[in-house]
Amino acid sequence: MSSDTHDAATGDDFVVVVNDDWRDDDLEYDFEMGLEPLYEAPGVTVTFADDSSRSLKERLQGADAAIVGENDLITEESLPDGDRLRMVGRLGSGYDNYDLDACTNNGVVATHAPQGPTESVAQGTVGMLITCAHNYVRYNRTIREQGFDGRFLDMGVELKGRTLGIVGMGRIG
Repeated sequence: MSSDTHDAATGDDFVVVVNDDWRDDDLEYDFEMGLEPLYEAPGVTVTFADDSSRSLKERLQGADAAIVGENDLITEESLPDGDRLRMVGRLGSGYDNYDLDACTNNGVVATHAPQGPTESVAQGTVGMLITCAHNYVRYNRTIREQGFDGRFLDMGVELKGRTLGIVGMGRIG
């Protein structure tokens, strides 16, 4: 999907601002973040505000709702002037980037997506554990630098018969 789709609000549309544009014309697939129901809803306009030269406050101006990332700090200073913005939703879990008092004082509901990409993060973590246990990064570098002569040096540890404990405070652990 091209980056100019869903970018023009008309009349009294309900405007949802996505603070970053993760869509990429170079990808082999459309990465629309599950926004399709919003695109299909009558009277709803989705805009992507990925112009980093403007402040967060400027990017959210005119929005009824906003989808922000974990690095977007929602504070008294970043909330747009006026009373139009009613909801901010964070991609990912937690409220770390929200000043909840500022949101409450401005009538803005703060939400998050605790389900997020938990399964892919957990899978990536298991992959990294295996990579580290077998020294794949060092092994790759050794083969690239020395060829196959040094291939059996420092191969890491065998995981068979080992016990691994995972301590987590949230859904990923």
